[in-house]
Amino acid sequence: MDQNLDIHLDLGGMSPGARSLIPGSWEVPADFRLDDAAGLLCWTGELRPVQPRKRLLRDFLKIWHPDNAEKSDAAILRFAQQWGPLWLCDEHQRPIMHRWGDVGEFARALAGKESLSDCGVRKLGDGWFGEPLDAWRRLSGQAHLIIEAGSLARRGKLRFAAHEHLLADVLDLPRNTPPRELRAAYLSRLVLTEHTWASLGWFRDLIELGMLGDLPETLADLMVGRVRDTIGTKKQFAQTLRQPDAIAEKINQWITDGGGFRQKAVWREDNPEWQQEVPSLYASIGVGLWNVIGDLTIRAKCKHCGQAFTPKTTTQLYCNEPECRRAKNRLNQRRSRTNRAAKLEVS
Repeated sequence: MDQNLDIHLDLGGMSPGARSLIPGSWEVPADFRLDDAAGLLCWTGELRPVQPRKRLLRDFLKIWHPDNAEKSDAAILRFAQQWGPLWLCDEHQRPIMHRWGDVGEFARALAGKESLSDCGVRKLGDGWFGEPLDAWRRLSGQAHLIIEAGSLARRGKLRFAAHEHLLADVLDLPRNTPPRELRAAYLSRLVLTEHTWASLGWFRDLIELGMLGDLPETLADLMVGRVRDTIGTKKQFAQTLRQPDAIAEKINQWITDGGGFRQKAVWREDNPEWQQEVPSLYASIGVGLWNVIGDLTIRAKCKHCGQAFTPKTTTQLYCNEPECRRAKNRLNQRRSRTNRAAKLEVS
């Protein structure tokens, strides 16, 4: 895993001694295997309950190995054996519970007198199910980008200050386009995106056959929303994260697709209270991402120049400006001379 990201996790509450994720639980099948030929994570067997722990998000981020698919697939198998599958529906590559909260999709279908297809995981026969390894790698890579963008947002270094400016850039409209027109243009593009995707059965066949070439980037540039997140490139996804509210929107989508937060009535020390929980692995990952961004250390100050900077290690005291590096080196040299003199005196 990238060193800087590892440090973000430590500073953002995901180190071994950090606080836990939000409470929750879900069920995990007993048996997993990889189907390398089909590019699938496969599972079957009795279900057992599991609860999120601190290492969950770190393990999910370790899945992303952009230059080593074999290493990535092995990490997926280890992760799934501990935390379970993502339960991605075969049609949309989103958790099968995403339809629960997608009121807009129901409304559009009703308005167009269309029927909604059922979302379900891919059935492989003999009680086995599967979901694409490519989807796991893509989602882990997007989680990396979300944390990196969150770090920039906490330091005020994202390109766009207003969500409207980001939307204008994505839609290739003038930056001063009125917000109402921007929103209408975005919704229009969103409907077009979903209709286009629904009509591209041949395109999904190409995905499964690995015969896409440069088509996804060209096609995804004309799209917005979750479909673009699914078929677009890493660069295209990063373009949607260049404003703080956009990052929050992505994480809210992640949590909502995973079933959202549950409010449960509980008694605690004879007092009636509400307890908030996540119902799925997918939602738990979204919560973990937001926890990290919220806890990122952004006010570390260089011991020499006093300017705020993002440390590369949890013990780094100096920033990377040339004069500050020289000051650190001078200090280390003085310490070395002092240590050598002390050893000579002892001997």
